[in-house]
Amino acid sequence: MVQRFEELSRQITTQTEGKEGAFSASQVLGEETTEFLLDAKILTSASKASLLSSHAWLNHDLERNPFNVSKRMQDIRMEMEDIVNIISPLEYVNELSDHAKICVQEMNWFERNIFSRSLRKSVEKMGKVEPPENNNKKSLPASSVLIWKTEKDKIETKIIESQMEVEV
Repeated sequence: MVQRFEELSRQITTQTEGKEGAFSASQVLGEETTEFLLDAKILTSASKASLLSSHAWLNHDLERNPFNVSKRMQDIRMEMEDIVNIISPLEYVNELSDHAKICVQEMNWFERNIFSRSLRKSVEKMGKVEPPENNNKKSLPASSVLIWKTEKDKIETKIIESQMEVEV
């Protein structure tokens, strides 16, 4: 759903203008924004959960199976690249809203104020979509284990304590 909305948004912003652009953008924003934002939130939450899971496996391997650490780090790097490629979903909604406003301004005065005034009013009502506030964060203790081999082939460990913010 997120990719479909992104493609639809790109198509409207690049291929339409004037009344057609304002109408198409307004229609998509009115019909699909809520579902898109929910899907985007689910995708973002799933990515965060996957990353936290990978982090837990890394901690496990640091403690129990140090030979697996390089593979876990490679997996985390790939996951981070995927997460970086997920662009903020609000960007698409705001981009489409801005396009609709520009298209209304492109219409001539008669079109904007007489023939399509209901379209102009609906586009003017559209505001920027703001991200929801997230006040349900909790700071929890988090431990990391540092393992290294000394020059005399002795394995040393050190526990590092820190704080981690988690959504609850």
